[in-house]
Amino acid sequence: MSTPGRPLPEGASARVDGAAASLDQALAAAAELLLRARRPLVTGMAEATVEAQRAAVELAELLQGVIDPAGSAAHAGAAAAFRTMGEVTATLGEARARAELLVYWGVDPDAVYPDFHAHFLAPVAGGPVRRTLAVDVGAARGPAGADQRLAVDPDREVELLWALRAAVRGRRLAPPPDALPPGWSPARLRELAGRLAACRYGVFFFEAEPPADRREPLRPLALGALAMDARAGARLRVLGVRPPGNAAGAEAVLTWQTGFPAAVDFARGYPRFAPGEHDAATLLACAGTDAVLLVGGAGELPPAARAALTRLPLVAIGGPAAAGARVAIPTRVPEQTPGSCYRMDGLPLRRRIPETEMSAPTDEDVLRRLSALVREAGRP
Repeated sequence: MSTPGRPLPEGASARVDGAAASLDQALAAAAELLLRARRPLVTGMAEATVEAQRAAVELAELLQGVIDPAGSAAHAGAAAAFRTMGEVTATLGEARARAELLVYWGVDPDAVYPDFHAHFLAPVAGGPVRRTLAVDVGAARGPAGADQRLAVDPDREVELLWALRAAVRGRRLAPPPDALPPGWSPARLRELAGRLAACRYGVFFFEAEPPADRREPLRPLALGALAMDARAGARLRVLGVRPPGNAAGAEAVLTWQTGFPAAVDFARGYPRFAPGEHDAATLLACAGTDAVLLVGGAGELPPAARAALTRLPLVAIGGPAAAGARVAIPTRVPEQTPGSCYRMDGLPLRRRIPETEMSAPTDEDVLRRLSALVREAGRP
């Protein structure tokens, strides 16, 4: 890690109220702003290292504020499914070596991670013969080169998944003609259910952080239930495709530090969990916070929440300087920051970067120095 007292490199100075400032001046101004707030919010963190995320949790607790990863609203459906029933998942390496069926439920991983299939899912020598199925959910399409393609209207998606689950469990299906999505019949359901039940190892990929117009909270729950019910005759796994970054790391850090993956409030001196109430998107849109510490970019926040950042006292650490930030402190770009992160399949990785003589501080450096100032000053 870089030395905490090191000055910022030329051309990357911190700013306080729009004027250039030293790192010490910016940290002092940030600490003062956050200590004056009655309900500060710590958010962002999608591209920060695990070490920086842990420092962010410590700072939020010192401030008796709220901490929530910026993308938690988009991931709320998958997180709720995990809390309800757990996960039936796998690593990408396991999927590459063992999967004989890949189902892309309304997502194309190559559109999120270029060359995803070539890098993570290329067939291996001696591996099983593999088939791919793309299920297009409205405009959310699977890979263009899938062996088979099916389509479902978004309004009927969950109904189809429950019907498919019933078929996998061997239930007799005789639904009314209008109960299934157009183009689907009991015969087609039984055919697909039979393929899933006979599959020795299959993986469902789905969009784990969909945009607001494609956000179906029951989708992850229905996919997980389908995979679990097929386990007696098959090994089915479910993998959520998340945007690049370390959002999974933020949830993991919050969980092991507080017991909760997101929307954590320290106002009473201990962590409380209230998704839909204490998440960043809600607090920003409903004027539920009076100061914000943004770690990294705000791109994961919905438009209304991003617009609210321009009206609030804002401390921006790293990432593109948010418009109107009272205090902006540039840090190393993620690709040049050593530390730990989590891949989309939950695999922890370690990024090792050689130390350079004139480098910006890391997010962790800045957050820990800010915590020290807050601890010295105490809450008013």
